Amino acid sequence: MLRRMGIEGTRKITIVAIVFTVVGLFATIADLIFTPKLVKPPVFATQDSVSALNERLSSIEGQINDLGGKIEGLSRLTDESKASAQLASVQSSLEGLQGRFTKIEGLIVQDPSKALEIPLLRKDLEGIKESTQITIGGLRQDLERAYTLLVGTMVALAIAVFAPAISNLFAKKEEPQK
Repeated sequence: MLRRMGIEGTRKITIVAIVFTVVGLFATIADLIFTPKLVKPPVFATQDSVSALNERLSSIEGQINDLGGKIEGLSRLTDESKASAQLASVQSSLEGLQGRFTKIEGLIVQDPSKALEIPLLRKDLEGIKESTQITIGGLRQDLERAYTLLVGTMVALAIAVFAPAISNLFAKKEEPQK
């Protein structure tokens, strides 16, 4: 068949095959570049949410005003009352820390293995999460490569199917020899 077509016919087939391949590559690249990203829909404020935000704002303004009054009251205090207020604050913080320390100590004494399990489990969970993210990224890359390969294969298949038909269109009609 190629002998009948000659060099010009095979050049035309080659050029058509190259054009189809380039078009397929451009289509694949365009698909990868212009694939739409997921966009979250806008959130619109409703009358209920606006009124709830206004209530919270007025509550916060009231708290700020209360704190301003307390600060003014503290600035008027004498040195003795300032020291006693600071001492009471430090003492309540110390009591809170003492209570937390007692609870932690009780847990450790009661079951030391459980006290050590939680930090170790958190560390293991973080490691699993990182490895899962890495695996997901690798799978995405493999999927993209497979998609590109599939598109290239489909283009090559189309070229292989249509090349003989196109070559027949461009082939010179030879008269049968008598």
